[in-house]
Amino acid sequence: MESGTKLKLDGAELGMLVREAFGADPEETEELSDGWANTAYRVRLQDGRRMVLKLAPLPEVKQMRYEVKLMQTEVDMLKRLEGVLPVPRVFVYDNSRSLVASDYFFMEHLDGTPYNKLKPSLSPEEREAVELQLGRYNRTLNEVRGERFGLYAAPAAAEVGWFEVFRGLVEDVLEDGKEMSVDLPVPEQEVLALVEGSRCALDEVTEPRLVHWDLWDGNVFVRDGRIAGLIDFERAMWGDPLIEAYFRNGTLTEAFRQGYGLEAFSAAQEARVMLYDLYLDLIMHIERPFRQFASPDHEAWTRERLVKDWERICKALG
Repeated sequence: MESGTKLKLDGAELGMLVREAFGADPEETEELSDGWANTAYRVRLQDGRRMVLKLAPLPEVKQMRYEVKLMQTEVDMLKRLEGVLPVPRVFVYDNSRSLVASDYFFMEHLDGTPYNKLKPSLSPEEREAVELQLGRYNRTLNEVRGERFGLYAAPAAAEVGWFEVFRGLVEDVLEDGKEMSVDLPVPEQEVLALVEGSRCALDEVTEPRLVHWDLWDGNVFVRDGRIAGLIDFERAMWGDPLIEAYFRNGTLTEAFRQGYGLEAFSAAQEARVMLYDLYLDLIMHIERPFRQFASPDHEAWTRERLVKDWERICKALG
């Protein structure tokens, strides 16, 4: 996707980074257009080796409050999960900014196609097989237990529960919106009151679990009917597994649920799922000036989605 935060490199700069990392010149490079914030290039060397170069936005690019040490988080997560889940291996990570003005890393190139691009061409049975496997992988990730709630790379704070952490995440995104003068089509104080009124449901979450949080179809690579890799762990957190992307409104499938091993939601779980829907809607609407999106239709789409979900959630939770 095109946004104003992406750092673009010319051929000479790409060649310099590849030589520094691998001692060889690239034979072919191609920018990968997916993703909103980071820049990614597919690289092939003369000996046939392939890898992906990922660059963070420039340090002076303003980011949202929840976007804490994103590239460091992604690299740490990929290293942590190697051998546990199908994730690309990290070859080189450089945050010195001595060669280019932003952090970057090289990782293993995944053979396969993002599931969001492949999905329309698959039969219902093929989709079910992929989503069953994805549910199992997501459950494996969420089985990792942590010692605190909060963003993966955030400084360890005083011991607080999930309610306090989630309320803080919502408050932060609302502050981001005010700071960037985003027109919010829902009443801020009522949003906060809804979170406060759902404390009992949020307090049911007592054990921090490792959460990807951005594991949607575009971050799942599929090859020959099976998942070949999972990517983009930069927004990982210690929290409630129900905040994962596949539990969002309109996304959860029966195959994923079965693979995950989750029965029907309790009333408290239903309430938390709706709160997490609202949180994602707020981010998608408020992040627009941070991403500097080129599409003029994006604001109308995020506004409509936020208003529709707000009405649905208010009706359900009162």
